[in-house]
Amino acid sequence: MRLINVATLKLEEFLDGSIPPYAILSHTWGVGELSYRDFVDGKHKDKEGYVKIKGACQLTANWYKYNYVWIDTCCIDKSSSAELSEAINSMFQWYRSANVCFAYLSDVQRGDKPTEEKSQFRSSRWFTRGWTLQELLAPERVDFYNASWLYIGSKVSLSSVVREITRIPVEFLRGERLHKASVANRMAWAARRRTTRREDIAYCLLGIFGIHMPLLYGEGDGAFKRLQLEILKENEDESIFAWEMPTDTNFNFASADTRPEFGFLACSPADFAIWEDRVLRKAWPSVEPSEMTNRGLRTRMPLFVDLDGSTWALLNCTSVRGYRGFLGIPLTPVGGSNDFARRQSTDLRRFNPEDERVKRAEYKTIYIKKAGDETVGLPAGMRQNGPWRECGWIYIHLPEEFPMALFDVQPHDAWRKEWQMVDTACLSKLGQSRSWRRIILRFGQPKPCGPFENEVLVVLEAQTWWGAICSPEFLPPPFRLYVIRKCDITLSLESLLTYPSLPSLLDGLPDGDTGDGQLAATLDTMMVLGRRFYVINPTSRNVKVRKFSAGFIQILSEVAVDHPGAACLLLCVILCLPGYIASFGSEILGPGSGRFPSSFLFYFVGFIIFLMWVKVYLAALSIPIPAN
Repeated sequence: MRLINVATLKLEEFLDGSIPPYAILSHTWGVGELSYRDFVDGKHKDKEGYVKIKGACQLTANWYKYNYVWIDTCCIDKSSSAELSEAINSMFQWYRSANVCFAYLSDVQRGDKPTEEKSQFRSSRWFTRGWTLQELLAPERVDFYNASWLYIGSKVSLSSVVREITRIPVEFLRGERLHKASVANRMAWAARRRTTRREDIAYCLLGIFGIHMPLLYGEGDGAFKRLQLEILKENEDESIFAWEMPTDTNFNFASADTRPEFGFLACSPADFAIWEDRVLRKAWPSVEPSEMTNRGLRTRMPLFVDLDGSTWALLNCTSVRGYRGFLGIPLTPVGGSNDFARRQSTDLRRFNPEDERVKRAEYKTIYIKKAGDETVGLPAGMRQNGPWRECGWIYIHLPEEFPMALFDVQPHDAWRKEWQMVDTACLSKLGQSRSWRRIILRFGQPKPCGPFENEVLVVLEAQTWWGAICSPEFLPPPFRLYVIRKCDITLSLESLLTYPSLPSLLDGLPDGDTGDGQLAATLDTMMVLGRRFYVINPTSRNVKVRKFSAGFIQILSEVAVDHPGAACLLLCVILCLPGYIASFGSEILGPGSGRFPSSFLFYFVGFIIFLMWVKVYLAALSIPIPAN
């Protein structure tokens, strides 16, 4: 540790165990600050910062009667990355070990009164810098001086004023151990503070949390995330997850444009600003351990699914003042049943302990994906910023054990091989005329040499408005799927792209199945990161897929094969329901209302109700089932 001898204004170096009593200076950097090299080369008297150094040395010698003072500008050789890293990791302890710390407020003039609401003391730049937070909290004694080196007061005598400025509770200004404050509260103390380098907002908090970690300038916001990961290793406080994106521009926070969409770690201390005036503590005694794995953060939390389908995890922390409900963080299911991600733009929610949703929450071991994992929750080959976010893209899911290969797509412009997706934006929608009406996926079995054999075509066609109405699904997919053996048709692929009526061409071939067990395919939906999109799932199993989209007479006939009771019930409803509704209408309207068009109107209403009922009923039946 280097100290300045206040008598000779020379630097002297001391080893641990031989460090003499010393004072320490806290200040904000300005123009012309002295460096270690300036002191060594004897050029320090030519810079503006020399006046500050000289004033600090005189105050140390004449008022505090110490022989040494430590000043960060010139006692650290910042040209040495190793020394700089050691100094930053040791700085909190250096300030704590100092006999006195005097804070030089260069923007506070003589005669200023700190107790006044608009005083220069309250608006001093010293209270806005990241590094001065530990310089305020670490030393037992902190004295404030104005630009003329006149005494203003101490952090104890001005504790109420400093409390209003910094939002730090008075007990911590008067020496209470920092570990008694929750992680979220300590983060909130730095919410309004700024640093010149982005990484320093993390490095200036190392001592606040008792963390030691290497410095990597150039990593940007990654430094703050590394800090949180280190805190998770040392601290079981779950309030580290109690953050949400602020909207107040007074905070130094990462905007929605620069932060990742998902991640369980906060992007800056400003994300904890909601806890500036509220104290967090544990809600229940026991705490489940957490650990970082290559799958994400492994933790155990109470989980429940809300009425809207959203998943919430309850944190073991609650507010001491104000609303004392449990805090919940929103999670989005991704991948497996135990894998989740947290959307950065969603807020915390407070739940009453007596809430039925809280009472039915169950402890579950989960994995929360880390930020920066661009494939979080996405199928292989897809990226978070890929085009799947936009409408009109369909993912092709090919299992590893799938015996056939997708070797071509027609037209070629629709294939996005790097994402394993097809672009359907140019397909004809609702019967509109386009240059081509469908997309063809060509599957085949690879041969040791030469082309593919046993070629099978998976044809994707835009859904027509009549097909959408007749679909048994409440929200029918915008596409229809056909699976065809290439040997069964004589048309060229170019002709097949623009053929007017594909059902008439494929009359006798079942939708979605080649019929011989060689290949089947289904058009399914998949939830990824809270969004729903369509997935083509080819399979080599013999699967019978119902596609009730050609009209209700065909629907009834197909249902009758496997569900004769349901078919009879549907037939009865067809014959009886409209008549009952028409009779009911006649009774309401009175005599003569049975003539056209009054009775026709009620028959029409009855038929529409019937269609809606059939649509819902058949939606439950139209699922793939194994063939006998």
